[in-house]
Amino acid sequence: TFSPTSDVNKTGEVKITDNVSGSPQIITLSGNGINAPYGLLSTTDLEFGSVLVNSVVPSKIVTLTNTGNLPLNVSKVAITSNTAGTPTETNDCVTSIAPGSHCTITVDMLALVRGSIVATVTTTDDAPNNPQAFLTRLTVQYPATAELNKVGIVEGRAAVGSTIGSGSAYLQNIGDYPLTITSI
Repeated sequence: TFSPTSDVNKTGEVKITDNVSGSPQIITLSGNGINAPYGLLSTTDLEFGSVLVNSVVPSKIVTLTNTGNLPLNVSKVAITSNTAGTPTETNDCVTSIAPGSHCTITVDMLALVRGSIVATVTTTDDAPNNPQAFLTRLTVQYPATAELNKVGIVEGRAAVGSTIGSGSAYLQNIGDYPLTITSI
């Protein structure tokens, strides 16, 4: 691990001694710390889980922290999604974030349509690791929903003691959650 504490050139070596000819093997290391901002997100994967259609989905927050030693200048925070208008973001990422400070990005999802909602939130700034991005996911499902289908069942009048035919009926769950039948 190379964790510079200043912008001075650092050198070192790794010496591996073994029983092979040419031992020891030496790996020379060098690195330079730079004075710069550095944007670090609190997560790169924001999972909202599974909810029912039309459920309230609690907001989730991600922080962007400047772990560098110069101000981080944020020019843009944007969201793109496979479902237009469903995920949204708001943020307090002002133009400049001081070293050691952070801003928050709040993501909201609406559970209006069945399926998987995937979005990417991207921050654009002047850090060497620009841009930073995180993925958000929400699965929207239907509740258990019973659908009764009748096949060949004749409904109507029949004389007492007579038969007017036979048929069948089946009950189908067209939702995503398990259907529990308590009696027949």
